[in-house]
Order: sequence, then structure tokens, then C-alpha cells
Amino acid sequence: MRRAADLCTWLRVALAAPFAWAVFAADGAPALLPLAIYAAAAASDFADGRLARAVGTASARGRLFDHGADALFLFPALIVMAALGRVPVLLPAAATVAFGLYLADGRRRGTAGASLELAPSQVGAVAGVANYVVAGVVAATLWLGPSRLDGAVWTAALLVALANAAAVVERVLRVAGGARPEVRLP
Repeated sequence: MRRAADLCTWLRVALAAPFAWAVFAADGAPALLPLAIYAAAAASDFADGRLARAVGTASARGRLFDHGADALFLFPALIVMAALGRVPVLLPAAATVAFGLYLADGRRRGTAGASLELAPSQVGAVAGVANYVVAGVVAATLWLGPSRLDGAVWTAALLVALANAAAVVERVLRVAGGARPEVRLP
């Protein structure tokens, strides 16, 4: 079962480049491939942690692998989406910085500098899920073709970018203050 969880995570890694390419290739013409790739990746993300917990093999290393696979899957596609004008450039920029600070803070917290002690935040977790949602919605709009929804999707992506920026600010304040404050969403 542990191998099944790892295979689910590796699937997202393997789908990263094809997803970014499919988004790029589909722009301007209705295409199902980006949505199909996204659906496979989202299903693997849903399954990997559940499989690991079901057999008691969930670990900090597995969580890092999962989060890294998410970033590797999403960030290239978000960059392509921004280059095509489907999402604001702020989204991949803020998401990448937020993830980088999350890892840097984990490294800082790690014992003897040899490990990562990830400390998720509620704002960062919400932004991470929202990044996935935006990528899926853009993939769906690529399947539908040009739509009146494109402006609404871009605006929603801007709000997600601001959530990622809030995660950046929270992490910077957490590190600068040496304390471990966490912003709680209402």
C-alpha cells in the first residue's frame, strides 16, 4: 500500500510537463486533454495521503514529497496560464514565493539543519488548495473554449494570488518574529 501512495505522488510529478504543455497547446481551441490530465493529477493527490494513512505509513518525508509534487505539477502550468493571460502573473509568482518560504522555514526549524520540519499555516493551506482549484477551472475553460467566464476566472485567480501573498506575509512575519503566530481564517 505504501508503494501505491508513492506511485500516486509520482504520477503528479510525471504529469507536470504534459499538463503545462497541454495548457499551452490548447489555448484558443477547445481541448479535453488539459482537463483529463488535471483530473488524473487531482485524483492522485486525493488518494496518496489517504493510502499512506490507511496502512500507517504516513510520514513527514511523504508529506514533503506530496507537497513537492503538488508544486511541481502546478507551478509550470500556472506560469503558462499567466503567459497566456488566463491568470494574473501575480498568481504563479506569489504561489512560488509562498512555497519557497514554506520550505525555507521548514529547513530553519529542522533539527541539526539536516531535515525539514514543515509548519503549515491555515492561510497557506487554503491558498494551496485554491491554486489547485484555479488550475482545474482554467483546464475546464480550455475544454469549453472561449467563454464569458474567462474574466471571472481571471478575477478569481487574482483573489487566489492575494491569498498566496497573504501566506508570504504571514510566513515572513513568523520567521522575522521568531515566534510561530498563525493567522486564523474566520
